[in-house]
Amino acid sequence: MEKSHQICFCKVSNVIHTNCEHTIPFIAACDATSYGANCASNCTCVAANTQTCAATNGACTCKPGWTGATCSDDVDECLAVPPPATPANAECKNTDGSFVFNCNAGYVKAADGTCTGELSFRQPQAKNK
Repeated sequence: MEKSHQICFCKVSNVIHTNCEHTIPFIAACDATSYGANCASNCTCVAANTQTCAATNGACTCKPGWTGATCSDDVDECLAVPPPATPANAECKNTDGSFVFNCNAGYVKAADGTCTGELSFRQPQAKNK
């Protein structure tokens, strides 16, 4: 997560505040794992799946492929409407935070990601003595 969370100090009431209008801005900076007044509250976001934790209220902004209040729910991209463009002779397989295409039986993935040519299995030839 990014380390850019900042809280402001109000000129009028001398309290920590999240609205920076009429304030002395940016005197306290929360790290990526905390938020709120004096950065006293802990973010509940799953760090590996989160872009940011809001300094004001701890709301999580999830990385692509993740959703939910704490970014703990995987998005099944294969069920998206419209679904990802699947190469011919392949199927979409969801993975944690992403997806992959697996070639159907009898096909092999080429360097460009397409599934090409049915595999032919050769019988071993007998050795001549």
